[in-house]
Amino acid sequence: MSKILLKRYLPKNTNSYVLELLVRYPVKFKIVNPRKSKLGDFRASNRSGNCQITINNDLEPLNFLITTIHEIAHLYNWVEYKGKISPHGQEWKNEYIKLFKPLLTTEYLLIEEISILKAHLNNPKASSCSDVTLTDYFRKDGVKRVEELSIGTSFILNGKTYTSEKKLRKRFLCIEQKSSRKYYVSGMAEVEEV
Repeated sequence: MSKILLKRYLPKNTNSYVLELLVRYPVKFKIVNPRKSKLGDFRASNRSGNCQITINNDLEPLNFLITTIHEIAHLYNWVEYKGKISPHGQEWKNEYIKLFKPLLTTEYLLIEEISILKAHLNNPKASSCSDVTLTDYFRKDGVKRVEELSIGTSFILNGKTYTSEKKLRKRFLCIEQKSSRKYYVSGMAEVEEV
């Protein structure tokens, strides 16, 4: 991975640290076109013996850093445990926090970013999209979460219009207006209110 290429995606001054983490163990690191279902992913060694990390190329620098450290923590746990632990269990959380701690200074990040990351690192989630603190920080203007809408409100998600019908535990029962089919939608899903 080129230091210059990586620098384009990361917060200022963090690229050397991330490169140090990436060269510790053999891994193919790829910056890829955005995927709807994930920001990044780790794949354990394949037949050629190579592990792979992919990160979406449309992430804001801090989100790119968070996702990259998340996946590097998976790599380090794979090397140590070879798949014998839960992917987002306590070992992963400990590794993720350990890898992030050196970055929690103004040498690397803004004071506001450090504050948000400290809250996030109290109990990191399997998906940064499930962390309210982070989703609020990265949310674009005009975007709301389904859980913030009143029951009966219509919204657009992935180009389709839905109406929320009922709140369940973490999901909402919603009706897609064109087909009248019912879907369960995460309360954390970011949508545009109609």
